[in-house]
Amino acid sequence: MTVDIQKRDDIKFCSKDHLILHYGKFFTEYAGFKTKIGVKKQCFMNATDLMLRHDLIYCEGYASCRDIPFPIEHAWCIDIKGKIIDNTWDNEEGNLYLGIPFSKTFVAKRMVLTQEYGIFGSSVRDFVYNGFLPDELWSGHQCVPLI
Repeated sequence: MTVDIQKRDDIKFCSKDHLILHYGKFFTEYAGFKTKIGVKKQCFMNATDLMLRHDLIYCEGYASCRDIPFPIEHAWCIDIKGKIIDNTWDNEEGNLYLGIPFSKTFVAKRMVLTQEYGIFGSSVRDFVYNGFLPDELWSGHQCVPLI
């Protein structure tokens, strides 16, 4: 199925969702990495802290779980094999993740620049207009657009 989306020439993506579908991928397998559960409803902070303490990759996008049966904005980490480590949600059964894996350097730079956790935050418009540079994404990520 092809979707014809009308858009302006100066904007690379139609929305944040379009951006995530272009750069993101689905994650379904857990790493089995046991970590202390962080502060509830603070996934961006929890995932950033986990990335900085361990050699992990920060991901941001959408996820759904048994307790929340619809996709919500979420952040988690993956290992180098692309397996999930989520230190915000304590249940693993039936969760589905769709997100973009970012480079550790980019995540740290964004946090210093914006003084907030998370990649999109108040800068989502910039990314919708321009997309991401290759060095902003995790080097092990193969970008295969989902749409």
